[in-house]
Amino acid sequence: MSKNNVLKINQLLDAMKSGNEVSFSKAINNLNVVMTPALLPELVSLIQTTQSPKNRFELIQFFNDLATDGAQEIMMQTIFNPSFIDLRHELLSTIWNSRIDYSNFLAEFVEIASEGDYLEALECLTIIENLDGPFDEADILESQLHLKEYLESTTKTDEKSILMSEIALLIKNMNEELADFDIEEMD
Repeated sequence: MSKNNVLKINQLLDAMKSGNEVSFSKAINNLNVVMTPALLPELVSLIQTTQSPKNRFELIQFFNDLATDGAQEIMMQTIFNPSFIDLRHELLSTIWNSRIDYSNFLAEFVEIASEGDYLEALECLTIIENLDGPFDEADILESQLHLKEYLESTTKTDEKSILMSEIALLIKNMNEELADFDIEEMD
């Protein structure tokens, strides 16, 4: 990254941290020009710290519209970061709204759904329904393991169990499609 880009990023972040809604709006609108995946955790931190509902809304919208190549890995690390656990539901909602393909993280979404609360499971169900694939056999198997662990746990709620059943059905269908594809390849 060039020295000018680093300087520009720092200026934009300073404007966003100032708390001034006008400066924040201008900065977030200019951020797309110099956006890198490495900025994601800092932007998520701003969601936590901003006092302005307008600025918070604009940040969530920024994540909804995110199209930065390579952002998936860092976004998933951020979602699993214990410091941001209170934002997990909101961050998950930005994933299914974004234009980025998260198909390589199928097992992680099933894990979050299994371990999280009802709203996180609902967001994960929506994400899984909208994943394009293709899906790796190992990810499908890992997803099935997460589902099995969930079923064996004793802390299930009726509402969440319904969502988990829907996720299990999606995973079963993915597995069958993969098996059908493998059979077609052998012919």
